[in-house]
Amino acid sequence: MKRMQFSRNARRRLQDAGIDPKFFDLVSQFAHFFTMYSLALTLGLIGKRTGHALLYLALSVVVYITYAAIHEFYWDPRHENAATRGSDLKDFAYLIGGGISGNLATLFLA
Repeated sequence: MKRMQFSRNARRRLQDAGIDPKFFDLVSQFAHFFTMYSLALTLGLIGKRTGHALLYLALSVVVYITYAAIHEFYWDPRHENAATRGSDLKDFAYLIGGGISGNLATLFLA
């Protein structure tokens, strides 16, 4: 009951602050995407620099899929604020999309 009351208060505070939920969701998805993009790109560039590009590419895939699954389907349902909580599947898709984009950028652009 306390958790439900907290989420109502948090939702009200979010609205009182003038934060549009759709805009908040958009910013959140940009953050999800570019977090995994930068992780995959960084690991890919390290791999290219050391001559082990495929190893680091595989490592980045394992890291971002594992992180995305644990974060979105275990951590968020238990710990994320209900007022700002979006769709787990949508967040997961943006995390994976960012990781794939980082890998592609590593392979074709770097």
